[in-house]
Amino acid sequence: MHKKLTEDIKSCARKLGAKMVGIASVERFEGAPEGFHPEEILPGATSVVVIAIPLLYGVVEKSNPFKPYETYIHPHTWKTGMPNREYAVQYVSLNAKLDRMAQELGYMLEDRGFYAFPVHSSAPSAGSGLEMNEEIDIDPRESMEKYRRGDISHRHAAVLAGLGEIGLNNLLLTPKYGPRVRLASVITDAPLTADKPFSKDLCIGKQDPLRCNVCIKSCPFGALPDAKAVLTDPLRYNVVDKFKCFTESGKSLQMVLGNWVHAICGICMKACPIGKKLSKGI
Repeated sequence: MHKKLTEDIKSCARKLGAKMVGIASVERFEGAPEGFHPEEILPGATSVVVIAIPLLYGVVEKSNPFKPYETYIHPHTWKTGMPNREYAVQYVSLNAKLDRMAQELGYMLEDRGFYAFPVHSSAPSAGSGLEMNEEIDIDPRESMEKYRRGDISHRHAAVLAGLGEIGLNNLLLTPKYGPRVRLASVITDAPLTADKPFSKDLCIGKQDPLRCNVCIKSCPFGALPDAKAVLTDPLRYNVVDKFKCFTESGKSLQMVLGNWVHAICGICMKACPIGKKLSKGI
């Protein structure tokens, strides 16, 4: 039953549009932060299904920076090549697609008699109401940790499900697409057969930060500190300053017309050499 159900789930995910799908055993999540373990979210959970879909290379690799009249932009992004608004729109649309896919997988699992808990591709800003209430004094960094986190880490789940490793840039790196993917997960109590955790070495910078640190150099906000040591564990990565990344990129990418859907950075993702598509004829 385990094998047939697992095959059915993966087949359904691919039919829905997933380019990558893997399954992680809940037993592998030992050490997850309190409140973010799959069993704390869905009691009795046994598996986490992770799905991934890639961004289009034409949008990411061939994108041009925002035009001067479109945004107040950080000077460094002109040199780096900021992904354009089409990238930002695709980012949002793929999140929506992943959420629908996870919901459909949840229906399939519950039709088979099991519980399912879809975890959205991007965490909703659950604390926005608190942040906007002037009578409540909340530390911005505390807000980042409490209200701008997903129920579980898709990146860690993806490594445990065999889809890739976490790179120096704090992103999931996949063999084919590099970091140019979006992720969603489904927690379930279904008895699924887990895939082997990812164990290959993709990120050169994790092996030797002096050989490749383009993601660190490309960040215009200094949110990725210099890596000083070799990172041999597939789950370890260079600790990014999430607060600086979020707040500084938000300031630098404010749209003149206030269209915040475009305020998505992605420079470290675009700069990463892993999974870059070769030019025609090469």
